[in-house]
Amino acid sequence: MIKFTDDEIKQIENHGLTVEEVMRQIELIKSGVKIPRLVKPAVIGDGIVKTDDKKIEELISFWEENSGRYSVVKFVPASGAATRMFKSLNKVYHNYKSITFSQLKKEAETDKELSKAKIFFENLDKFPFAEDIPHELKKIDDDTDLIKLLDFILGSHGLNFGNIPKGLIKFHRYGNKSATPVEEHVFEAENLLSSQNPKKLHFTISPQFEEQFKTQFGQIAIEKYKQNFVFEYSFQNPSTDTIVWDGEKLLKNKNGEIVFRPGGHGALIENLNNLDADLIFIKNIDNVAKRELAVKSIEYKKLLGGYALSLIERMHEILNKIDKDELFNAELHEALQFAENELNIKFSDEEKSLNENALKEILFQKLNRPLRVAAMVKNTGEPGGGPFWIETENGGANLQIVEKAQIDLSDEKNREILQTSTHFNPVDIACFVKDFKDEKFDLKKFVNPDYGIITEKHLEGKDVKVLELPGLWNAAMFDWITVFVDVPLFTFTPVKEVIDLLREEHKNWMNG
Repeated sequence: MIKFTDDEIKQIENHGLTVEEVMRQIELIKSGVKIPRLVKPAVIGDGIVKTDDKKIEELISFWEENSGRYSVVKFVPASGAATRMFKSLNKVYHNYKSITFSQLKKEAETDKELSKAKIFFENLDKFPFAEDIPHELKKIDDDTDLIKLLDFILGSHGLNFGNIPKGLIKFHRYGNKSATPVEEHVFEAENLLSSQNPKKLHFTISPQFEEQFKTQFGQIAIEKYKQNFVFEYSFQNPSTDTIVWDGEKLLKNKNGEIVFRPGGHGALIENLNNLDADLIFIKNIDNVAKRELAVKSIEYKKLLGGYALSLIERMHEILNKIDKDELFNAELHEALQFAENELNIKFSDEEKSLNENALKEILFQKLNRPLRVAAMVKNTGEPGGGPFWIETENGGANLQIVEKAQIDLSDEKNREILQTSTHFNPVDIACFVKDFKDEKFDLKKFVNPDYGIITEKHLEGKDVKVLELPGLWNAAMFDWITVFVDVPLFTFTPVKEVIDLLREEHKNWMNG
């Protein structure tokens, strides 16, 4: 048992945490987080729904006809800085005091990151933010020293791309105008939430960038003055931060203070829980495309929304009947089939053998939960999570999005399951978060806290272990009703690296 000093207890409490929570995190790091036991991949026909053209049209129509009866919010995690996006440029900037373009080209032949930097410089004028770079810095030939240009692109006195959030960087160009990811999400909301008044968007941001985001929101509001947009934002709660373990004790900084780190995107379940809405769309800030392609992708967002609403209306009908004791034997059988076939809810043989009242009680418990309808795209080798059936404590199986980092790859069975997986999680989700009485669920009650991720880092001069909370769309939604839907790959157009903006779906040199 670790004994904390009065100063340490004060540090913990000032951070919004409790000693009990810190002890729980320490034990989790020491004993290891729970590892999902994979049963099989979710595939089309077994965990993933494939909709035909007729069904797609029906669900889109259902969304357009019925979404106005519900409050809807578009939720966009946008707190991350663009550090990874400019990784290749940062390697040049921080490792060289001086380097000419000819030198870079030579070294790029044997270095993957430098080869990406080379592509960037060769195509500099094709990026929409190039219009903000002084003309004399954009003149690149073999003898050009690139550090001065990089100092402007990454440094605080220039574009400051080494520090600002990805959401505020110009991604796309339309004639003589450019658009940031925030503006592209507004375009999506404009078309997706056409029946909503007002149209609500909620961004999670870092406190240090609050003024920049508020300025962006204000500019958009002026441009869209004829439409009623509401921009909301929130910060990640410090009480969701996690501890760092150096192998023997909590890591402390040079001032002797306990080091806390952000708990990953799983912390955002608190932000999600605080939203006042019936249905919430979740999509990452960098998953945007040029608008001619985005228009097609939005149809599949409507599909997800329509699917969620159609399932919810049936779920709430059943729950209301059970609550009023008006669900009788024939309808009970149909409700059980609906739960198993449409919602992937499994009932054991023991549960099915119970008397009618006991079975209705179990059905009620299993249906009275938040719902997520999540898009899945064909796996093309992107890093990240995928859809799997995992083993439950009672020996059954349920659907989860599992990150590769959570999987025990030393297990041959797990490796085989991973290799046969067909789909990837693009983080494109429609969530319904109110119960049949129109009351908000407490989403924190549906988190499985044992499924986190432990990563190894080098901090404060030491090799340490860092605990990440269960991911927002992973175990933070562990006990949600889950439906996966196959959608086309063109709906997934993330910008993870700056040269991704040269891809067809982002082509900034089109239309001017």
